[in-house]
Amino acid sequence: AMLERAELDARRLEEMVRDKRLLLQPDTPQLNAAWAAWIAAHDNLLTAARALVRHGEGVDPWLRQGFIASVQAQADPALDAAQRFLDSLSTLLRERELAAVSQARLHSVLTLVVLLVLAVFVAEPAARRVQRQYALLAERMQDLQRLALVAERTTNVVVLTDESRRIFWVNDAFRRVTGREAGQAIG
Repeated sequence: AMLERAELDARRLEEMVRDKRLLLQPDTPQLNAAWAAWIAAHDNLLTAARALVRHGEGVDPWLRQGFIASVQAQADPALDAAQRFLDSLSTLLRERELAAVSQARLHSVLTLVVLLVLAVFVAEPAARRVQRQYALLAERMQDLQRLALVAERTTNVVVLTDESRRIFWVNDAFRRVTGREAGQAIG
C-alpha cells in the first residue's frame, strides 16, 4: 500500500509539473536535467522496492537483507535527486519572480512616462486654453460692469426687458422722469 501511494504521489507530482509547463522550456535546462535525474532515481528506487515486496516475506533472511540493502542504496540517490530538483525548481521560480517584478517595474515606468507625456502635451495646453478663456471672460465681465455703471448713472431713461417685453430693470433716471419707483415698473 505504501509503495502504491509513493507511485501515486510521483504521478501527481509529474502531472503538476507538466500542467505548470515547467519542463522543456528554453529557460529550464537545469530543471529538466534535475527532473530526468529524479525520474531515473525514482524508477530505480521503485524497482528495488517492488523486488523487496515481491520477494520479501517468503525468502531466505540473507536474501531479504539484500533486497533491503538494495532499497536503502537507491533511497539516498533518489532523495538527493529530489532535493536537486526542488533546488532547481526553487531557483527557477525565484528567477521568474524577479523577472515578473522587473517587468512590473518597467510597466510602471512606462505608465509614468505616458502620464508625463499626457501632462505635457495634453493637460498643459488645456490649462493654457482655460487660462486664456478665463482672461477673456474676466475682460468681458469688466466691460459689462462698465456698461452697467453707464446704464445706471446716465440721465437718460434706461429700461431692460425680457423676450416677452416684461420689464426687469430700470435706472434712476426712469424714476425721476416717470415718478414711478422701480418696483412698480418691474414685471
